[in-house]
Amino acid sequence: IAADHFYWDFGDGSGVDSVTVNPVHTYASKGDYNVSLSTINDVSGCDFLFSSEAKVRDLKANFSIDTSYGCAGLFVNFDASASVDTSIFNYIGRPGAYIWIYGDGASDFLLADTAAHTFSSRGDYNVQLIVKDINSCTDTAEQFIKIYEPVPGFAVDNSNGCSPLTVNFTDTTITDTTITEWRWEFGDYTSLNSQNPIHMYGQPGEYTVYFRVTNILGCSKSITKEDFIFVTIPFPSFYASDLSLCTGDIVDFIN
Repeated sequence: IAADHFYWDFGDGSGVDSVTVNPVHTYASKGDYNVSLSTINDVSGCDFLFSSEAKVRDLKANFSIDTSYGCAGLFVNFDASASVDTSIFNYIGRPGAYIWIYGDGASDFLLADTAAHTFSSRGDYNVQLIVKDINSCTDTAEQFIKIYEPVPGFAVDNSNGCSPLTVNFTDTTITDTTITEWRWEFGDYTSLNSQNPIHMYGQPGEYTVYFRVTNILGCSKSITKEDFIFVTIPFPSFYASDLSLCTGDIVDFIN
């Protein structure tokens, strides 16, 4: 039997809709609403009541971090307790409530609203938090982590020659912040703490050079070049075509 009258009550105090057969309704605030539909047939006088619950949520992803920058190896704590209306759901075959994407290829799916992660190398990382509510709606929040780490490098004007060999060292470090400390170890038990030193090697040999830089945040990185400087010393030598000579003989000397 077809219904002649429809009475919709959306459960939010907005009044009864007795005009629209298939209404569209907007809820102004979140909550659990008892929605009812009452129908009446004029001929039979039969009526029918059907009700169901509408769960309206205002899902918001939100999280805080204890630090947003630092050196390589930075350990960061994340807290998503400020997120609103999150719900447990299944992901990658198990239940959880918070998907963390750290921006460095790593991720976590956790039930707890806290997480922690170590950022091991320099770069800018976009950390994302994804949450879902009981209606399968999703929301995403993001924050950025910057990891500072200098990339040390150096060049020389001469890496091999005769003793005494004077070498000009030039700092070629790549950095995104200010370098405040330099440490050079020249391989001959001497060292300096200047940016572009000049060093003289007084003895022949092969020398390994160690170079470390530290930026304003205290982040350090070093580089070692094995047997990088080669110092030689000339050893004079010659031979003669004949050393058993008489007066007036000619002899050839070969260097």
